[in-house]
Amino acid sequence: STDVPFLPADLVVKLDAARKGGVAIATSAGRRHPTIAIWPVSVRDVIAEALDLRTLSANALADRLNAVAVPFPMRNIDKHVIDPFFNVNTPDDLAIAHTLIGKS
Repeated sequence: STDVPFLPADLVVKLDAARKGGVAIATSAGRRHPTIAIWPVSVRDVIAEALDLRTLSANALADRLNAVAVPFPMRNIDKHVIDPFFNVNTPDDLAIAHTLIGKS
């Protein structure tokens, strides 16, 4: 995912420590973020099969592969509490991100 500007600095370390060789997916505020994850090469055949079958839900695939959920706390940026996986998808989102990093 490339539209997530406030990723935790310890993201990869925490995901890798929790995965035990399998899939580890970041979670925050009770929500799973399957594009913020470690999907090891060892599951490529399962992913290819799901794509061939047009089973395109990343969450369903994560369930099938018994993905480990790795929780991350909300972030406090200049007294604003935000989801560490806040997505910038709209001009309004971009304006919020700019405000949080001190750009006007």
